[in-house]
Amino acid sequence: MRLEEHYLELYRGLRLRLTDRQAEVTLPELSQLLHCSERNVKLLLRRMRERLWIEWRAGLGRGHRSRLTFAVDPESMLAAETERLLAEGRFQEVMALTERGAFTDEGAARMDVLLREAFGYRLQPGSGTSAEGVLRFPAYRIPAALDPAYTTRRTELHLLRQLFDTLLVYDELSGRFRPGLAHEAERNEAGDRWVFYLQKHVRFHHGKPFTSRDAAFTLRRLTDPDAGSPYASLFAVVSGIECLDEHRLLVSLHAPAPYLGSLLASPAASIVPAELPADFASLPVGTGPFRLKRPNARGLILEVFADYYLRPAHVDRVEMWRWQPIRSNDGAVRLEGDNEVGELNFRHYREREEAALGPRWREVERIDRGCKYVCLNLGKPGPLNDPAMRACIFRALRDPAFVRQLGGNRGDFADTFIGYEEANGQAPYSDTGKVTDAGTSTSTSTGTGTELTGRMQTEWIVGARQAEPAEQIEPATTVVRPDRPLRIVTYPGAGHELDAEWLEGRLVEFGIAAEVEQVEYERLLDEETLARADLFLLEQPVGEDAEWTLLTILANPGGPVRRCLPVSTEREVGERVTYALRHANRERRLRDLRAIETKLIEERFVVPWYRWRQTASFPQELEGVTINALGWADYRNVWFRAGLKDEAMSSAERITP
Repeated sequence: MRLEEHYLELYRGLRLRLTDRQAEVTLPELSQLLHCSERNVKLLLRRMRERLWIEWRAGLGRGHRSRLTFAVDPESMLAAETERLLAEGRFQEVMALTERGAFTDEGAARMDVLLREAFGYRLQPGSGTSAEGVLRFPAYRIPAALDPAYTTRRTELHLLRQLFDTLLVYDELSGRFRPGLAHEAERNEAGDRWVFYLQKHVRFHHGKPFTSRDAAFTLRRLTDPDAGSPYASLFAVVSGIECLDEHRLLVSLHAPAPYLGSLLASPAASIVPAELPADFASLPVGTGPFRLKRPNARGLILEVFADYYLRPAHVDRVEMWRWQPIRSNDGAVRLEGDNEVGELNFRHYREREEAALGPRWREVERIDRGCKYVCLNLGKPGPLNDPAMRACIFRALRDPAFVRQLGGNRGDFADTFIGYEEANGQAPYSDTGKVTDAGTSTSTSTGTGTELTGRMQTEWIVGARQAEPAEQIEPATTVVRPDRPLRIVTYPGAGHELDAEWLEGRLVEFGIAAEVEQVEYERLLDEETLARADLFLLEQPVGEDAEWTLLTILANPGGPVRRCLPVSTEREVGERVTYALRHANRERRLRDLRAIETKLIEERFVVPWYRWRQTASFPQELEGVTINALGWADYRNVWFRAGLKDEAMSSAERITP
């Protein structure tokens, strides 16, 4: 701990006893306050006296009280030290200092200004004569583990894309797969054996060359049920993996899997080294455009990987820091200004609609392709087996006043898990036959994407009587109230706390008692949690590939949707998914998967709730800012324009790829 932190700890512990910045103390008291021995207390006091921070008049004799005088205002000292550390680029030490807190509204405001000026995109001195581009932003939590085989949360999935590469890459705009770490692929006529030709001259972040052994290890780990990956059932179609040589990989399948591209382009299939380092979960090693410095509880730092086999990123470093606004002496959090964005020159989103952008600011916006949703637990007996009760919950969630009451970046209601509306001017996939798998014929169907096809027209098993349309049910007169509160289970973060509190109050308006329980994300689907939960409040992240997302929702028996279905319905969903995935045509697979999704939503087994309104705000000098499908900025394309300011260059004079 730095001497400044000891000084702040000392001041905080004694400030209620101070008179004219003086307090009578004993060494045992200070030892307890600073959590160190009396000998160390004496050393600390001597160093503080040498810096003229304190005056110390020792008491005479054992047990006599000494007089301690604080000569330096701790807030001024904290601000001066913060400025010095920021100038030296020692941001981790800054965060440690600010966690000690300021003590007045003025001190809190001063520290907030210093930090906001340090966050955002900055050009700062680097090695040699060049400047380093650093993108630094605050976050409410720091990811603890980034192992692709086990990662399911939105932020972690985004970070995987920065740290790792996959054999194939799904192109959201064209709706096709393109080369990744595999530059070519070929299959046999039956479609159950694939050979992938791998890129040469690719290295992992720790310097080891990438070979077919790494790709084989990655896939074997995903197919091994004993490894415990939540994606194991999706990769169970793989029957064998063989390294033909260092840069050729043979993948054999139990049966043709036309959706293999979605598996291999997924974040779960991010290539990891065959010899996993012991600390891989906390310090993962990939081949991606950024590599991770050792994270800690306060922050996470990505450094550009200069040996990246594609074009290296323009940003030299990306820093994510756990940070909350500085608290004042009475514990209140100082709020932002009423109508200014503030000094922070890059924001992942504006917290308030009324926050004004400066005249030289720009903003990009995208509606989240994923959604917040509520999963009704029908895997156990209870009131939710009544369709009228499920319809009542649906109506409670669809209150038009919801977004207005909670605000933030909450957006429109969602009707499906995935936002299928056009993104960036092109549909994620087409229902007109324009998007097909390589080597398959083009469909001419013009269906809506929700009709059933072939065997899918058979009677749907729901395990409960058919529900009337939810909008025609009057909850006040038709719903039998449960004899106990419904338990809403969720996890901290992503706005769940406010959402769950609102839902609890909203259900009361319908005469339904409810209570909220927060559990750790990793414990959401424990048997004990499933036994208690009636409603799960969750978030569904959606990447570029809609098929992969539908597979994780519908084809994964271990996921929340399948775990919460009635037994008969869960079995039927599994059969229907198996049938849908046999189609060679991607469009038809997606239509059939969407038909299953639609039926589950119509039965109110799951209720999509709303989508985030994702924005990024930044000054005109910041270029290349786009929002990816997961709602984050794509760091590899961001750069800072520090060129001519007196006369703007026309677009014709710019060199663009």
